[in-house]
Amino acid sequence: MLKLQIINSKELKVLLIKLQKQFGVEDTSFLKEYMFIKNQKKKIFISTKVDKIPKFKIPRLEKVGLYFATINKDDSLRLSLEGSQIIGKCATHNIFELDHSQAENWLKGLDFDIPELDDGYHLLKYKDDFLGCGLIRLNKLYNFLPKNRRLRVLYD
Repeated sequence: MLKLQIINSKELKVLLIKLQKQFGVEDTSFLKEYMFIKNQKKKIFISTKVDKIPKFKIPRLEKVGLYFATINKDDSLRLSLEGSQIIGKCATHNIFELDHSQAENWLKGLDFDIPELDDGYHLLKYKDDFLGCGLIRLNKLYNFLPKNRRLRVLYD
């Protein structure tokens, strides 16, 4: 049984500082309107706040709300596709603009070479849309898009 834990205000402050350092999100006040929950696998979920918060004691309950991010072993954040869309509009750095062919490769779930960028997690943007968060190591972009969300055929 996975235990879910509501992130308290102290942990939330640390999470918001990570968002600020990693993606340059200055105004995180809108995130304080939500409740953050983490599981034992260090996945973070976001949900609306409820006045009376129930204890999560339902057997085999794995998640509550929307999957937002994962805390990695190196203490960095890897945002989900939805997490990147929520944070992307406020982010100021570690954003990589994809061209059409790169966006197509990303949506197909492929890893590919990129020009020189700092290693780490970057938000991926195509035109006005955020397509997720990818890891850049040694000028290669690694894809974390789940298989069930990948596109087989991309239409123009």
